[in-house]
Amino acid sequence: MDNRENEILKRIETKTNHIETPEGLAPESMEQRLESSSRPHQKKKIYYRLAGVAAACLVLVISGVILAGSYRRNQDKIEQGGSALNDMLAAADNYDEVYKYLQDSSAKDGNSWRLFGNDTAGMVEESAVEDSSSAASSESTEAQAVGSSDYSDTNIREEGVGEADYVKTDGTYLYVRNNSMTDIEIIDTRNTEMKVVGTISLAKTSEIAEFYIQNDRMMILCRNLAETSYNADAADDIIDSSFYMYDTANTQIITYDISNPAKPEELGDLSQSGTYYSSRFVDGYLYVFSQFYPNVTCARDDIVGYIPFVDGDAITESRILLPAGRQGTQYMVITAVAIDAPDKTADSKAVFTYGGQCYVSGENIYIYEVQYKNTLDDNWKYAYNSRTAVRKISYNNGQLEAQAQGTIPGYLDSSFCIDEYDGYLRAVVTVQTDRTTTSAVYVMNDKLETVGKIEGLAEDERVYSARFMGDAGYFVTFRETDPLFSMDLSDPENPQIIGKLKIPGFSEYLHFYGEGLLLGIGMGVDENTQVTDGVKISMFDISDPADIKEIDKYVIKGEYSSDAFYDYKAVVIDAGKNLIGFSTYGTAETYYVFDYDPGEGFTCRLERAVNGTSYSVTRGVYISETFYVIKGNIVEAYSLKTYEKIDDLIL
Repeated sequence: MDNRENEILKRIETKTNHIETPEGLAPESMEQRLESSSRPHQKKKIYYRLAGVAAACLVLVISGVILAGSYRRNQDKIEQGGSALNDMLAAADNYDEVYKYLQDSSAKDGNSWRLFGNDTAGMVEESAVEDSSSAASSESTEAQAVGSSDYSDTNIREEGVGEADYVKTDGTYLYVRNNSMTDIEIIDTRNTEMKVVGTISLAKTSEIAEFYIQNDRMMILCRNLAETSYNADAADDIIDSSFYMYDTANTQIITYDISNPAKPEELGDLSQSGTYYSSRFVDGYLYVFSQFYPNVTCARDDIVGYIPFVDGDAITESRILLPAGRQGTQYMVITAVAIDAPDKTADSKAVFTYGGQCYVSGENIYIYEVQYKNTLDDNWKYAYNSRTAVRKISYNNGQLEAQAQGTIPGYLDSSFCIDEYDGYLRAVVTVQTDRTTTSAVYVMNDKLETVGKIEGLAEDERVYSARFMGDAGYFVTFRETDPLFSMDLSDPENPQIIGKLKIPGFSEYLHFYGEGLLLGIGMGVDENTQVTDGVKISMFDISDPADIKEIDKYVIKGEYSSDAFYDYKAVVIDAGKNLIGFSTYGTAETYYVFDYDPGEGFTCRLERAVNGTSYSVTRGVYISETFYVIKGNIVEAYSLKTYEKIDDLIL
């Protein structure tokens, strides 16, 4: 469990430990409801996403304040002062304005839209999360899918937008964060026997989140281990618990020259306020995102308590963005650093949010967050409406510029479901209005105004995954069967559903696999009992988007989950090398490698128990004809010719 998960649990416990659970929401009652629902049940355990939803609903009903925000429904156009951009996203004029914004956003409001939960796959997938899974959005996605090299790279969200991880390779060395989370081991793979040739060790007060390898340089993203502070006396005056929870955590960006792996040399050390969330690397610049909780009870003159700092200096007023409508009780801090000048920042911004997620296209950063308005009647029947707020910040050569803000109904399952192409932002959402659940597609222009939409799709089903490529898009919903929808997005003002395929089961992760093929990884479901019967991989023929076909499938019986569902970096896929790798969970964790042949279908080439104990998700990496499975301090090497084990290493 990572720092943020622990933090959330602390917040839940603080606000709910004195509250008596209503009978209808007691664990045994919730279990009965789940057992009697129409959704499929697991043989070994209830699918834990359903359990998570039940727990989240319970917390929301009995507390009413956890992760809450005071978004006023009718104040989308409230003037916030400063240089307004489209009357939606403004830069502050002074710290007085920032302080007032913070105080106003913390005020209780009985008619509020509230933050309940976000794309936890994005958060866990990126920080731990992220952000969850997705695909590149343009023709280059297909190039990514069919291209191959002598070694694998981290599975990324957007072609050309690099992402960090805690296992990397440059084709010669493996770089592995070990279980201490303060050390990175550099492993020489040139001989049959692996050997540690260098180590980068950081202070014990720091925790390595992930890192990049680029041009003989390593850029490390660290969280310090500062304790979160609480001011419970402030709780009665506010609606958002983050306002009596604040922290002094910093995110560090430490850059090393690793041209000599045995003697890495430090080149720069920068910091920014807040807990590390995620990062991206584009055209020689690293963009780092951290989440900073301000102290709402501090005095106006105490800027250390409510203004983020970057490299020791407070962010200036003009770099603090105030979304219209009192939308924010914490900051997303964004810093740009050039790899060639790692000892100074190129630019920075701080955006008020309620705890948003990030999607980064080739040109823009989108911060999005799901907001809910909830009702509970006298019979404990619970209903809520949802919407997603989106803020847009452009980036270019390390420079950041605020652009626009907009909202759409519904919530995103993950960053798979939001995508920019040709100046338009497309989103596939699950829409919840009162007690009705449907799916919808929205298209927004460069000002984040909705210009096209398809609504009322897949009643009583939610979106499980999505994938975009240019003018086409695909998404999966689920209740009893797996509808895979195809979309024509060539006319942004008139998007169309052009195809629909229903098969048992559902795909949690989609990945283009060469021309005309779409790979799905999810769960198989018995058509008669509606019980999940194992992890399922499917190959879809999308050469005619109006007539999608499932042309092959493989069900790994007895497996009830996979890291691929929640962390796209846990998947290694290379259509050019004809390789699909990921781990699953049954009685134990197992790593699988498949290949695919149009005539023969899927063939399982590697099935091995995963060794090692770690909270880190298992990673698969290949270098030439050797495949490495890494879990914590254990590295195991397998031949891609014979699939026999050839070496292992304990770090």
